[in-house]
Amino acid sequence: NEAFQAGKYSEAVEHYTAALLSNAESLHFSAICFGNRAAAYQAMGQILDAIADCSLAIALDTSYCKVISRRASLYELIRDYDQAENDLRRLISLLEEQLQDNMSMPSEKLDNVRNNLHRANLRLSALERDARKRTSLNMYLILGIEPSCSAVDIKRAYRKAALRHHPDKVIFS
Repeated sequence: NEAFQAGKYSEAVEHYTAALLSNAESLHFSAICFGNRAAAYQAMGQILDAIADCSLAIALDTSYCKVISRRASLYELIRDYDQAENDLRRLISLLEEQLQDNMSMPSEKLDNVRNNLHRANLRLSALERDARKRTSLNMYLILGIEPSCSAVDIKRAYRKAALRHHPDKVIFS
């Protein structure tokens, strides 16, 4: 976390990866590590890696609101509005459940959940407006390259992403 806060995102990724490799018992801890590593990947502009880590964190902890929100933002960033909408609806549902199940929680925490729910509903409304524009996916951002890149750079980035996210070649970093 110190490396992340210092802006040393590659180093943070290495630390989170090491923590994941050394911890197999706690699913909650692993989910947090995947979520934090996703934030580091996002800061480095590696959107596909960030989305993949968010998905792993959510698989380990299905009620991890912070990561569901992060993944929704990432999908929105690349203009995959259907996936972003799914995540926002899931987030809203979880926050509503928290409100119903925990009406006896401290008022500060209750207010925080209400504020998060309000923001999620506003995000969903804005997302639905953006989705109506039918804008295509931002492939440059997905591949982590600039629109001014050459065709060779685009092919190289595509091949790298394809290898990195191939189901038979999944690696931790």
